[in-house]
Amino acid sequence: MRPPKLVITVSTDGDEEVNDHVRGVKGGWRRQIETYRTLHAMDGVQVFLGMTLSSLNADQYEKAFAAAKAECPWLTHSDFHLNIAHESGHYYGNLGSDTLGNSRNQIIEQLKYYRAKRGLPLNPISFVERAYLKHAEEYLRTGSTPMRCHALRSSCFIDSWGDVFPCGMYDAKIASLRDYDYDLAVIWDSPRARQLQEEIWEYKCPQCWTPCEANQSILGNLMRGAE
Repeated sequence: MRPPKLVITVSTDGDEEVNDHVRGVKGGWRRQIETYRTLHAMDGVQVFLGMTLSSLNADQYEKAFAAAKAECPWLTHSDFHLNIAHESGHYYGNLGSDTLGNSRNQIIEQLKYYRAKRGLPLNPISFVERAYLKHAEEYLRTGSTPMRCHALRSSCFIDSWGDVFPCGMYDAKIASLRDYDYDLAVIWDSPRARQLQEEIWEYKCPQCWTPCEANQSILGNLMRGAE
């Protein structure tokens, strides 16, 4: 279809040993790196490696980068995206798992190290990435979303059954696409969606800072300022 921009992130959560332990799939890291290498060779595809920091790999970024670079010599720190682990009932199914544990300070230090390695942003994606990382440190310290969230203003989450949620973290089903002839616009403009969006706008939702919601919130708050 030749979209104007196709960006794909391949997840990897450490070097081979740590990644396969975190994901519970023996040989997974090798396949993930091969997927990344194959996508990197394709014209029109911009591909990144994504690492989610949790209590299982809070201090592992440097080793993860070195392992990936040994397989992909062209790799730079800007080819990685870092984010932080969250809990969600309808997306991850891991509520109560305490994914961060006592590792928040370690993760903050990893984010600082990574941000310094990336240097100053030279393109729009790098600018958003830097803003995300800066506010991620704030989120880890406070547990509160750092700015007004644009879920249900700029985005929503649709699961594989067609159920529509505000985002991947807020377990508040709005409706099912199956019940509305797959017309998302009708659900988007429904009283239920408007009510939930107002709750989100007023920080009356589970507080999070995932890139899936944070990136458009960063852009949406540029003109009005974070509140």
